[in-house]
Amino acid sequence: MDVSRSTVNIAVAQIVSKVAGLVGTVLFARILGPEKLGTYFIFQASLGILTIFTDFGISGALVKRLSEEDSSEAVFGTAVVLVTGLVLATSVIVSTVLNWSDIQPYSKFTNVLVVGLFLREYRILLINSLRGELRVSVTAPLEALQKIAWLILGFLFVTLESEAISLVYALLAGNGLVILISVFLSDAPIRRPTKTAAISLIDYAKYNIVGFVEGHLRQWTDTLLIGAIVGQSAVGAYEIAWRIASSVMIFPAAIQISVLPQISSWDTKDEKQLIEDLIPQSLFGSFALVIPSFFGVVLLSGEIITQLFGDSYLAASVPLIILMFGKIISAVEMVLKSLLSGLDKPDLRAKAVVIGLVLNILLNVVFISAFGILGAAVATTLSVSLTAGITWWLSQPLINLRFPRTEFVYSVIASTVMLLILFILTEYIPMDTWYGVAMMIFVGAIIYITVILLPQKTRRAVLWYT
Repeated sequence: MDVSRSTVNIAVAQIVSKVAGLVGTVLFARILGPEKLGTYFIFQASLGILTIFTDFGISGALVKRLSEEDSSEAVFGTAVVLVTGLVLATSVIVSTVLNWSDIQPYSKFTNVLVVGLFLREYRILLINSLRGELRVSVTAPLEALQKIAWLILGFLFVTLESEAISLVYALLAGNGLVILISVFLSDAPIRRPTKTAAISLIDYAKYNIVGFVEGHLRQWTDTLLIGAIVGQSAVGAYEIAWRIASSVMIFPAAIQISVLPQISSWDTKDEKQLIEDLIPQSLFGSFALVIPSFFGVVLLSGEIITQLFGDSYLAASVPLIILMFGKIISAVEMVLKSLLSGLDKPDLRAKAVVIGLVLNILLNVVFISAFGILGAAVATTLSVSLTAGITWWLSQPLINLRFPRTEFVYSVIASTVMLLILFILTEYIPMDTWYGVAMMIFVGAIIYITVILLPQKTRRAVLWYT
């Protein structure tokens, strides 16, 4: 598998996916308003949290086991059976609790929540089977297709009924479409489940579950707590900030997806030098576009939110800056996460995650109660920083881990130059129009790319991905 080519292919598809998601969020934010949009985000958060119990790290273990040289043909079929059992058990419990308690707005989504759990989990399982087969590039268009389907169907459904449930139906339909296509694309053999395959999956998943749980709780804990403590309108504003910040993680996510199976394959062949050479390059690619995005948001956060989503979401401007800073750290952590998983060391990853997970929940409860959505952004960023630091420390004894310091400094310098020039241009470009903001973003991108390509070292690093 060509890591650099896979990374670029995934990044292109994720750009399409992020654009579709952002266009949909902008469109539906203006049509539905903060409260109804917040209700939809709460449904998404509930689905994300419940996935912890329907997966337990099995889908992640599937990538690892399928990518190994001596992979058993029974692995995929065993994973399907294990996940199906977990989804059924979780669905029964969720249905019983919600029907008995009548908790709003969750109870009115009981039936679609159960359907959503099945569709989401099978989609993840099939996508990960393709990744385990080292066909990472094939999965990228499927992820983009899910977002495009959500955008198109969501618009059609919302025009018929301007309610949050319309977006829920569009989300389920998009997952179903990806499942149908993935079934035809996957080459993973479906054999009778075996005890050996189950033990192999569970043995990896019992450590991988910690990282899996951390990822879902980090993404959705603050959303659910904001909904419970502050209200659904605040959820709408915070999720806008979160999604804008997450939009810059296209390349880091593409790198994380690409390097994990490759590291796993090299590790089984004991080709440690190849892994050591890959990590610095992956780290540079991961943070190279996130750093200038943070600098740009420092200057333009308020204008981006008001021009895209409207004045009712302006409260998200400061949380956006804080979350964007956290994404720089997340970009580094994502590579380290793939490193530990690829080296079959999920137990080490688990140690860092447990600390970060507990801190994330505690800080969110305290900070949201005191500062609302601003506190949620601070809590999330602090917990990510600690987790990344511990993960780096645990990774060092495994390989000769090198951080690309020179490239990092060049990226900061290029971002600073970009920020200063953009600040001057605010006197000449109208910032109260969408095209003015778009022009500033475009000019900023040109400035950063030009400056970052001047040094030979960073230019070689960028060309590695072409």
